[in-house]
Amino acid sequence: MRRKTLQELTIMDGFMFGAVMMEPENCRLLLERILEIPIDRVEVIREKSMIYHPDIDCQDGIHTIILNNRGTNPEEIPKELVSFLEYTRKTIPESEAEVEDDYIRRIQDSIRRIKDSREMGERYMTLQEMLKEEREEGRKEGWKEGLTEGRELERMELMVRLVREEGITEEKGAEILEISVEEFREKLNRHPENRDVD
Repeated sequence: MRRKTLQELTIMDGFMFGAVMMEPENCRLLLERILEIPIDRVEVIREKSMIYHPDIDCQDGIHTIILNNRGTNPEEIPKELVSFLEYTRKTIPESEAEVEDDYIRRIQDSIRRIKDSREMGERYMTLQEMLKEEREEGRKEGWKEGLTEGRELERMELMVRLVREEGITEEKGAEILEISVEEFREKLNRHPENRDVD
């Protein structure tokens, strides 16, 4: 799958959204639209915003609000929020068109600055490399797990045959597989040959 370049990102892409919301005023104004309350000040913590880090456990009372930009009830939410949600659905050319909403213009300006920033380009490339390495590591772990499960299944198949066809005891089968007799019996009972066939 081809990865998007920084120039191809819109506000819907996690990296771009995070980069835009790194500007406290952008974040504050969006929160006001969502929560419908005035907010004096927002402090953006860089480590929790821009850097992808799966091990961060904030435990700081964060509340999650899910916004649906495909909602069917725009009359039930503030028009300023509807304006933002509609903006998030736009393609790159549409999202760069002139708008009347001051906040959306502010977002557009931020996105242009981010796309023109060499530093942000480097951050985006670094993030992409980190994600690539993480996916590769996940694939390797998946292969290992698959091979291990495959070997275990193969060994269990062999034990089932030996118990059924050669008459070895369940105790001996459990000993060979290095599992308890109870676990061996459970696996034996779950084996496809023991299931009822309609």
